[in-house]
Amino acid sequence: MTRGRRINQAAWPGDGPHLALLKFLDRVHADNGTKSLQQIVAGMHLASRSRVNALLRGLDGALPADERQVEELVRALGGGDDDVARATRLYQAVLAHRDKDRATVALRRVPQPRNSPTIDAWNPHHLGVHHAITADLLDDTFLSDLPPYIARDHDGELDKLLGAVTNNLMVVLVGGSSTGKTRAAYEAVRRNLNDWPIIHPTTGDDLLALLERRSLDPRTVLWLNETQSYLQDDGRVAASLRRFLTSSKHDQIVVIGSMWPIYWKQLTAEQQQSDRQHQTRELLLHTVRRVTVPEAFSDSDLAALRNRRTIDPRLTVALEGCSDSGRVVQVLAGGPALIKRLEEPAEAEDRHGQAVVTATMDGRMLGRYAPTTEAYLVSPNMIEFTHRTRVCAAQEAGR
Repeated sequence: MTRGRRINQAAWPGDGPHLALLKFLDRVHADNGTKSLQQIVAGMHLASRSRVNALLRGLDGALPADERQVEELVRALGGGDDDVARATRLYQAVLAHRDKDRATVALRRVPQPRNSPTIDAWNPHHLGVHHAITADLLDDTFLSDLPPYIARDHDGELDKLLGAVTNNLMVVLVGGSSTGKTRAAYEAVRRNLNDWPIIHPTTGDDLLALLERRSLDPRTVLWLNETQSYLQDDGRVAASLRRFLTSSKHDQIVVIGSMWPIYWKQLTAEQQQSDRQHQTRELLLHTVRRVTVPEAFSDSDLAALRNRRTIDPRLTVALEGCSDSGRVVQVLAGGPALIKRLEEPAEAEDRHGQAVVTATMDGRMLGRYAPTTEAYLVSPNMIEFTHRTRVCAAQEAGR
């Protein structure tokens, strides 16, 4: 077996949790025969030696993309289960420390095309990743901003697409509300395109200007979360994307986006008369690589989550909250938005929903555990619906 060299420590940080993680990885490396870089790369099933080199040397603060990659790295170094558990705890400490530092920094502005930051320099919420629910803690443990990521089948599909990019590529993740589309895209870029700059245009006009000026450098990620919002014009953006993706094949530009299935259906529907969305339909059906994000965790996904050695308390809450439905991500990511909508109803539909939920909660506190039915809601004892709410809801329904 080829014996490698010890890890170059020149770029290691002077102190802190990242240094502790790097020292531990170095010890695992030394204790298990000091495998060569080529062997470690092969063990992690990666195409890039530079990525592994950066992780072990701590270049520019490089970290594994997620806990799965932590495990892959430790096992590629020759470590066992105990080493994986220890490295995972150290990795979580690094993330918590990094998030704590981020909390003291002012919000980042959307970057300009030149010298754009890579994925780890972005606040994930500015890219569209939902805030997660909170959890009660028994001690002073500092939770990272994002819960640990749970890989599923579509993550493997993303890795195949992004792991060896040779030409321009556009990928759109399609799934329902709060199913984890944007987080999956975020983690896939962290795993595979960690050193590529990210450009996140604000509007369709901004995107069109970028494409028509040809101002994107090779090996750049163009981030189009809520992709439908960029395509609500007369087809100019879609046409420009099609031209860009097919005429500069070797620029290695990755366009990554997301949308709900209903928007995909609307934008790809045949129109009877003036076909204003021909370009959009052609883009989505014949240029884009669609990746479907399922509504729920599979039984095997749930079992793997329950069997984790360490589990973030927010994941525990989500598991309990979803029962056997498998809708873990909806509890994790959708909860904060739903509570905000409940507490701050913005329109008649929201006020209507607020009244239904409030009536149900009142009934539960009074000992009523039956499902909330229409008969219950219109009963004389149910006073949550004001006259204004009833009228507005009826008007909304008639539109």
